[in-house]
Amino acid sequence: QELCTHPSILKPAQTLINSDVYIYQTKVNFKSANVGAAWPWHQDFTHWFHEDGLLRPDLVNAFIFLDPIMADNGPLKVIPGSHRLNL
Repeated sequence: QELCTHPSILKPAQTLINSDVYIYQTKVNFKSANVGAAWPWHQDFTHWFHEDGLLRPDLVNAFIFLDPIMADNGPLKVIPGSHRLNL
């Protein structure tokens, strides 16, 4: 919990949604670069709305990488504007 409430994570999250925040979910994903399948494109709110009853799409994901991130092992691809697709 100390990591989740650390100011370097908490303050930017509060700034992004202009509100206090709470921890909705935590998880650890272990995946080596270029090994195994990728997760398909998705929107987190849509999943949690249907699966868990999350009511509003004001979510912030925080990633803490344990290994150096390089172009050939980048773990996240962002599709600009996809957060507005409402899927």
